[in-house]
Amino acid sequence: FVTCAETDRNNGDAKHSAVFIAEILSPSTSAFDRGRKFEHYRKLPDLREYLLVDTERMAADLFRKDATGHWVLYPYAENETIELASVGLDIPVAALYDEVLWEGAREDRSPRPGP
Repeated sequence: FVTCAETDRNNGDAKHSAVFIAEILSPSTSAFDRGRKFEHYRKLPDLREYLLVDTERMAADLFRKDATGHWVLYPYAENETIELASVGLDIPVAALYDEVLWEGAREDRSPRPGP
């Protein structure tokens, strides 16, 4: 997560003013991260973006709060670049997986060479 609030700087492990949160999904927690956890995160008044990074294929889902307060989904695939407006960063999806070694190839993901 990223917070710009001075009050969060001295607040140990609990942060309340995050503008950006990223989650690395796992098959066992994906539904919770997309559902109940995101429901709680949406209550954070300063949160503007929530990024979910898939671990089974090169893909990421970005939820961004629009000007009306609604959350809009921006899905990204392997050959696309994610625009993280909340932190002023553009990052290719493939860069998120730069040193990932896939266990076996499937149609929806490519094995990555090791270091």
